[in-house]
Amino acid sequence: MKKAFTYSIYRKAVLALLLMTSLSFSSCFKPKFSEDPATTLPPITTEGKNTFGFNLDGVLWVPAGHTLSLSKILCVDYHGTGLGISIIRDSGNSSNTLQYDGFSFGIQSLTAGGVGTYNMTDPNIYAHTVSLDMWNEQAPSGGVQVQYATVSGSVTISRFDAAANVVSGTFAMDVKNLSTGVIRHITDGRFDVQLNYCQ
Repeated sequence: MKKAFTYSIYRKAVLALLLMTSLSFSSCFKPKFSEDPATTLPPITTEGKNTFGFNLDGVLWVPAGHTLSLSKILCVDYHGTGLGISIIRDSGNSSNTLQYDGFSFGIQSLTAGGVGTYNMTDPNIYAHTVSLDMWNEQAPSGGVQVQYATVSGSVTISRFDAAANVVSGTFAMDVKNLSTGVIRHITDGRFDVQLNYCQ
């Protein structure tokens, strides 16, 4: 019972982090990603370069931002045993609306050393994506939120180095739209980030 309770709180905390960063207009989050989206996935590295990306149904998904510069935010949360990574992007257009997409996953309790493959069906792990459609610059609260739940997949951590502040790995998963039941496929996922980094 205690484990389930702790897991529930951990999950809610990281989801809250994802949503708060997507709604924050604070200038303290100065993005370091390019204003223009990349045309290819970042290489798989293990140096703490703060890179992230995957293919969603075969379409490139990488950080990018436009007018509001809110989406190029990467947050990595690590507290002893639990790891959470969230990232947000937007796609601005001339009609002054932004489509926001967010992705995050967490591992409640890393194995000894952290390195290894974590199955997404394990209750120790969760992943979700959130998208806010028709995000309006003048009235951002008018966005429509769509959530996805993980159906299957895995995260492989290839490097976990608390001393060097680096965690790197790859992932792939299927997620289901909680409103429509449509399954989407996340493939070729990779991340190379610094622990407790939020930018």
